Amino acid sequence: MKKCLVMWFFFIFLYGCAQTKPVSFSREPLKVKTDQHQWLEEVNSEKSLSWVRAQNQKTFEKLKNDPRYKKAQKEILKVYEDPEKIPYIEIKGEMVYNFWRDQNHVQGILRRTTFKEYVKKNPKWELLIDFDKLSQKEGKRWVYKGMECLRPEFLRCMIRMSDGGSDAAYSREYDFEKKQFISKDAFYIPESKHRLTWFDKDTLYLGYSFNENSLTDSGYPRETRIWKRGEPLGSAELIFEGQKSDVSVGSWRPDNPKLKYTVFYRGLDFYHTEHFVKFDDQKKMIQIKKPNSVTIEGHVPGHFLLRNREDWDGIPAGSLISLKESAVRSGNYKDAKRVVWSPDQSSSLENVYVLQSSVLLHIIRDVKGEAYKATLDEGKWSTEKLQLPANGTLYFMSESYKRDDLLLGFESFLTPESLYLLNTKNSEMMKLKSKKEYFDSSKYIVEQNWAQSTDGTKVPYFIVRSKEMKFNGKNPTYMYGYGGFEITLKPHYSAILGEQWLEKGGVFVYTNIRGGGEFGPRWHQAALKKNRQVAYDDFHSIAEDLIERKITSPENLAIGGGSNGGLLVGVAFTQRPDLYKAVACSVPLLDMMRFHKLLAGASWMGEYGNPEIEEEREAILRYSPYQNVHPDIDYPEVYFFTSTKDDRVHPGHARKMVARMKEQGHPVLYYENIEGGHGGAANLKQKATQGAMKYVYFWQKVMN
Repeated sequence: MKKCLVMWFFFIFLYGCAQTKPVSFSREPLKVKTDQHQWLEEVNSEKSLSWVRAQNQKTFEKLKNDPRYKKAQKEILKVYEDPEKIPYIEIKGEMVYNFWRDQNHVQGILRRTTFKEYVKKNPKWELLIDFDKLSQKEGKRWVYKGMECLRPEFLRCMIRMSDGGSDAAYSREYDFEKKQFISKDAFYIPESKHRLTWFDKDTLYLGYSFNENSLTDSGYPRETRIWKRGEPLGSAELIFEGQKSDVSVGSWRPDNPKLKYTVFYRGLDFYHTEHFVKFDDQKKMIQIKKPNSVTIEGHVPGHFLLRNREDWDGIPAGSLISLKESAVRSGNYKDAKRVVWSPDQSSSLENVYVLQSSVLLHIIRDVKGEAYKATLDEGKWSTEKLQLPANGTLYFMSESYKRDDLLLGFESFLTPESLYLLNTKNSEMMKLKSKKEYFDSSKYIVEQNWAQSTDGTKVPYFIVRSKEMKFNGKNPTYMYGYGGFEITLKPHYSAILGEQWLEKGGVFVYTNIRGGGEFGPRWHQAALKKNRQVAYDDFHSIAEDLIERKITSPENLAIGGGSNGGLLVGVAFTQRPDLYKAVACSVPLLDMMRFHKLLAGASWMGEYGNPEIEEEREAILRYSPYQNVHPDIDYPEVYFFTSTKDDRVHPGHARKMVARMKEQGHPVLYYENIEGGHGGAANLKQKATQGAMKYVYFWQKVMN
C-alpha cells in the first residue's frame, strides 16, 4: 500500500511538472547519409510535378469536398473583388496611378487620374494597361510587379511583369503620353531578377544576367552597367561590381532632380551594405565612410539620411542621422553628422518620408503607430509629434518632395482602414475614403498581453476575442507569427479573418516575437544566427501563456505563418507537438541545411547563419524542421502550402518535408499552386481558393 501511494504521488508530481514546464521533445537530428527526397528540388520535372498533382488531389478531397468550402471560397472572393475597396495610389509627377483587380479584371488593370479627381468619391480613371487582355493576346499569365519611371516627368516607365507571379520578371518600356508599349528602339529586359535605374531618357543603369559571372550566389545582379538606347544588351559598359558572395548590387537616384547624383550599393549580406556616390559633376565614384550596418533612408538637399543598426560614435542603434553631402564630397567627416531622432526601449523607427519642407518619421511604440515631423533649421534638427489616430496602425503613402501633404491610412484589428489627406504643415486631416465594415466589431475586444519567454524577456502579443468569451480553455484559437528580418507585425483589419474566424467563435492571436522589428535593431538582433532559438522560445511561451490564462488549450490551438513564418511554425510543431493541434505552414523554409543552396537562399545567411560554418551549422541543425522530424513522435496533421512559381523560397522545402513525414507514417496535407510566386497566388480567385482551404482545415481541426 505504501509503495502504491509513493507511485501515485510520483505520477501526480510528473503531471504537475507537465503542466508548468515545457515538455522536451529534443532529439538528435536525423542522421541521413543521402537525402532520398532531393529529387523533389527539381521544380518542373515531370516526376516532381506528378508527385505534386497526386498530393494536391488528396488534399482537395479532404478540404474542397468539405460542404463548408464553397461558401467560404465565395465569401472570401467577394471581399477581394469588392468594388468599394480603397484604390491605393502612387503619385508620379502630376498624376496618381493605381493597380486594380476585381471580378472583371482577374489579372488587373493599371490606371491613372489626377490627384484632384482622386479625392472625389467616384473618381474617373484613365485606363493604361489591361493585363487580362494583354495576357490573352500574348499567351502569358501576366502578373504586374510595379514600374520604374524616368523622373521628374514620369512620361516613360519600365513596366515590370512576371509570367505567373515569380520574382523573375520582364521589363518593357511604356510611353504614358501615347498610352502604349514602345515597339521601336525600346528598352526591353528579358525574364530575370534584374535591377534598373533611369539616368536619362536614353540611358539606364542596369544589373542583369549578362553572363554566368554577372550574378551573385543568391541569384541577383553582381554588376551594374550603363545601357544606352539602341545598344545590344550584352554590350552595356560595366561601371560597378561586387563579389559573388554578395547578396546583390544595384543603384538608385533620388526623386528630387535637384539632387544630381547616383547611389551605388553592394549588399554584403542582408544587413551590411557598402554605399558609393557618383555625383553628376564628377568622374570618380566615392565610397561613403560609415559602418556597413548603416543604411541610407532618404535624401534632402545637402544631406543624406541614414539609419544605424548598431551604436555608431555614441549614437544609439536605430537612430535617424543626417550626414552632410559636402562631407562625402570632400572626405572630411568632422562634425558632419546630426541626430534627427533616437529610439527608447519601447519605440523603433519604421519608415522615413521626405516632403517639401520636412521629413516625416513613422515610429512604432509598443507595436502601435506614431508620427513625428522633423525639420532642419540652420543645421539643427527639431521634431514635433503629430496628433494622429492612436492605438492602431498608420500607413503613409505617396509622399513627394514637391508637397507637404501625403496620404495617411489608419486601421486596427476592429477598425477598417480609412484614408486621409494629411497636411504636415498644419496637421490638418481630410478623410478621403474608408473601407466598409464586414463584421460587427462591437462584439469583440482587443487586448495586448505580455508573455515571459524562457530567458525572462517579456514578449508582447495581441489577442482579438469576443467580449463574451469564456475563460475555460476551450476556445478555438488561431495564433500567427513571423519573427524575422526586422519585420514588424502591426495590427490590421481583416474582413476575411472576421467573417471566417471571429464570427464563428474563434480567437485570433498576433505575436510580436523577437527577430522582428517591433523594438528596433535590438529586438531583431536578439534572434540572429546562433541565437535563433529565442524566437521559437518566444512563440512557445505565448502559446503556454494562452493556455495558462485558460483562453485555449493544445486541442484548440491552431498556428500559421508563411515564408520565415513558415519556418517558425515548422520549428514550432517539431519542437513542441504537444502544444499545437493545427499548423498552416505556407511557402516555408524547412531544410535549413540546404537553404543557402536553393534559389535566393544564400541571401539569408545574414539572418540564419551559414551551414558551411561548423558553429553556425550546429545551431541551425538543432532547429531545422526537416532534420528534426522523427517517426516515433505524434505530430499534428500539418497543412503545407507552397507554389511551383515561387522562385524566392524553393518549393522543394515543403515538398521534401511532406515526403519525409509521409515516409515516417505521419498524416499530412499538401497543396502546391502551379503559379503564384512567393505570395502563393497569381490572382484573386487563387487567393480566395487558398484562403478557403486554410480556414476549412482550421475548422476541421479545432472547431469540429
